Amino acid sequence: MLVRGLLRRVSVISAVAILITAVTACGDETNDSAGGAGDDRDDRAAEVLREADRDLDFPLYAPFELHAMEPSVDAPPGDLNPPFVTMNLVDPEEPQRRIQFHQEKGPPGTVAPPPNIEDERTVDIQGHDAELITGSREGREMVLLQWDMGEQSFVLAATDVDVDRVVQIAESIEPIDED
Repeated sequence: MLVRGLLRRVSVISAVAILITAVTACGDETNDSAGGAGDDRDDRAAEVLREADRDLDFPLYAPFELHAMEPSVDAPPGDLNPPFVTMNLVDPEEPQRRIQFHQEKGPPGTVAPPPNIEDERTVDIQGHDAELITGSREGREMVLLQWDMGEQSFVLAATDVDVDRVVQIAESIEPIDED
């Protein structure tokens, strides 16, 4: 129980660090939208999540509209098997454009909003209310989108990715079939 509580705090802390890490790792490129959207289902994220081979007690979801972003999942340190998964999506042409897609069973902890909040509203993601907050830091657009679906919670934290694109990616998530 103590370990699970600690891991939940780690997940909240990592979600808070998402925005800060993304900004500090970036260069000074402009804030245009990432390109490369197609109509075909893009299952690269699902494949990366399947390869992560995590022992989780909840179904994994993946975005199937990636807009040319490359997915990756970092392995947890040591023997830890935290009760959440975080996937990184990075634009290979402009690496400052990135999204972290976090999912876990249960409600998310409190996630720090982006700095210098410019907009805060509720949007619909697949029939569920989602909190959308936009802000900026040092001229970089930052987006935080979080919502629950059933007993699972999701967070997308983006830097230098257009808010409409973040919502499109959220709309494209589906459970991964484990056949």
